Amino acid sequence: MTLKGVAWGLAVASLSQGSLAATQRYALDPARTQASVEADAGLSMVEGQLARSTGEVLLDREAGQGQVAVCLPADSLDFGLSMLNDLARGPMAFDAARFPEIRYQGRLVDFIGGVPGAVEGELQMHGVTRPLRLAIQSFRCGPDDTLQREACSASAVGTLQRDEFGIDIGKDLGLRMAVTLQVRIVAVAVPADMAPEVMPPPTGPSADGVPQ
Repeated sequence: MTLKGVAWGLAVASLSQGSLAATQRYALDPARTQASVEADAGLSMVEGQLARSTGEVLLDREAGQGQVAVCLPADSLDFGLSMLNDLARGPMAFDAARFPEIRYQGRLVDFIGGVPGAVEGELQMHGVTRPLRLAIQSFRCGPDDTLQREACSASAVGTLQRDEFGIDIGKDLGLRMAVTLQVRIVAVAVPADMAPEVMPPPTGPSADGVPQ
């Protein structure tokens, strides 16, 4: 495991060790959490979906602080067209076989009335980690009638430059490198007596090809 992998494990573990006073922990609901990416494909923009997420949110609305950690499998990327899926998941783009996970972790910031306005975090993709701010478009919490627990939902959006992550296919043809990332989550409150499930460090090779 590299130092980056160790740092990830320590960062996520700290979320569950009472580092935030009066913090409620929420586990992401994979069935109701997804991310989408919108990118330039030449004549048109294309949108792909990422599913099967895992992760958690820690939130202290009274103190106006919190953290989030999300992991998405790269091989779940789906543009609705098999040929485009093969290209996007393959070695010329996301290379899901070598870099199986896309991860985001960050701090909830810009609280107003107990509601966060943004996430300041880092995105790890294709073996590269770079800062990425997500603007929160909607955020609400309330009872989940199905599970009989409190749940929170949120929608956040940000823009990244994919060539900064080593995914520059089409750049020489004039395609724009800007990609819009939209994340929609539903997170369900975890009982205080339930042991935390710390997300493991990233797997697969790092940007320099050394396994983590």
